Amino acid sequence: MNPRVFIRTDGNEKIGLGHVYRCLALSQMLATDFECCLVVRENPVLVSIIQLHNISIRLIRADIPEDEEIQLLQEMIQQRSDILVLDGYQFEASYQSVCKEAGIKVVVIDDLCRDRFFADMLINHGGELLRSRYEEKTQAKLLLGFDYLMLRQEFFSRQLTKSIDSEVGVAFICFGGADPFRVTTKAIRAAFWSGFIQRVIVVAGAAYQDWDSLNELKADLKEKLEVHKAATAEQMVKLIAGAQLAICPASSISLEVCSVGTGLLTGTVIDNQNAIHLQLLGKGCAVSAGDLREIDEDQLASCIRDIFERNLIESMKKKQLEVVDGLSGHRLVKEFQILSGS
Repeated sequence: MNPRVFIRTDGNEKIGLGHVYRCLALSQMLATDFECCLVVRENPVLVSIIQLHNISIRLIRADIPEDEEIQLLQEMIQQRSDILVLDGYQFEASYQSVCKEAGIKVVVIDDLCRDRFFADMLINHGGELLRSRYEEKTQAKLLLGFDYLMLRQEFFSRQLTKSIDSEVGVAFICFGGADPFRVTTKAIRAAFWSGFIQRVIVVAGAAYQDWDSLNELKADLKEKLEVHKAATAEQMVKLIAGAQLAICPASSISLEVCSVGTGLLTGTVIDNQNAIHLQLLGKGCAVSAGDLREIDEDQLASCIRDIFERNLIESMKKKQLEVVDGLSGHRLVKEFQILSGS
């Protein structure tokens, strides 16, 4: 029997689905060597997404108190080789500490480096600049940067994009599973106002709420605007590959864009994206529009024009494919094997 990994995460229309999708990606990466199970609070959207990926799931009550939740995890995690992965801002130092004191091997997936950590291993897609900050707050082994990208396996498959050429004047826009700040429609309008974009492909996630505004734009733009809801990973790869420019926040979506290779205009909508944002810019993988909540449509259109006028797309694509080597799954499996003792 393979050692087991229990992955505790959550997602909804308020916090988005980014934590869930990277946990699904981690499950796929570990699947040949570990039995993986996602543990989530009851939510029909989450259940449908996880079931589509054929990954084991355990549901806990949506209103369960933290102490009862931890007790349930302790009852699940019985073998010495079992590992608990925590991905979510609710799993603070006190939560981690109780799990560690119970003898559980803990891996934390983090974005913020804002508190102490009680874990055996810590993963952050932000780069080495974070190392000194983490070393002040934890004794955990640190897996930092793009060498440990957690992306669904389709994004590492060069076969999916082999016969797809990007189409001039096409933009791909995606702001995650929920887009609680409603940036999608602003980005669509800015893309067309830039003068360089003739067609826009939008992917709205399963928890997206602003359908009225999006449908109004679709009615006005007709065939110039192509809308997809909750696209599969394979569909995402093909849609990204077919676009000349992607407009996305500095989250897992931008990392997916880098794995495929296309021009990227990014920015932040929440503080937990700052580390990835700096990584993308520092490695030449993207151009920044800054705070995507605050920027107006004219300013965003100007950023798009700047990319085309300075001919930055090919240089970005080259850097992206250098940075994302497709081997992060192998590195993560090795680290989990060491931790589990397998």
